[in-house]
Amino acid sequence: MRTRIGVAVTALAAVAGLALAAPASAGGMTPQQHAPGSGTYPSSAAVHGYQFQTEPYGMNGAWCGPAATRLAITAQGKYPSVSTLASEERAGGSRSGAGTATIGLVTTSLNKHIGRNFYQNKTSKSLTTLKRDLRYDFTHGYVIVANVKGSAKDTQGRTRRYSGGHYLDVVGYYNDASRVTIEDIAYPRTPSSGSGYHRRYNMTTANLLNWINFGYSGYSA
Repeated sequence: MRTRIGVAVTALAAVAGLALAAPASAGGMTPQQHAPGSGTYPSSAAVHGYQFQTEPYGMNGAWCGPAATRLAITAQGKYPSVSTLASEERAGGSRSGAGTATIGLVTTSLNKHIGRNFYQNKTSKSLTTLKRDLRYDFTHGYVIVANVKGSAKDTQGRTRRYSGGHYLDVVGYYNDASRVTIEDIAYPRTPSSGSGYHRRYNMTTANLLNWINFGYSGYSA
């Protein structure tokens, strides 16, 4: 069992059938507040609330790391700008710029802005460890940030694909941590999706584990 330094314990009630809030319309620069409530994505444990904001339009994926980092930080009541986090994570400043190179940069930014050394780099592929992290982090009100690569199917059978790698947030779990709820901050890139397209979906924890880019990065929890 891992230990934490300086964790302020604010335990959540793990109520069976608790659902995450239905998403509101969100553009690239318009933050939206979310908290557990009535909705369509059940979770037996979820963070108290967070502020959703997509990666800024036109960054072509370069700022997915900073945007995912920001969402996790807002769950702790802090609201840094995406541009500040991009500078810390050395993410590119244009469509052709490089993104956040490793989960370690995300972890450093997370701990800096929440003011405590809660987050750790997780680089070993273990379903047992991931489930333990889900239970621990959400019990204490923290969002998990993961670096994924390739493709994975969600619980609706839709394929989610990021061949070049991507950062996203895990904001809840259910079915005894066998399934997770993901908040994907990628800006919509298809005309039919519109600026309000909200990529929140469920996935089995096993599929998420196989999607995480352990060979290069990992996740922060």
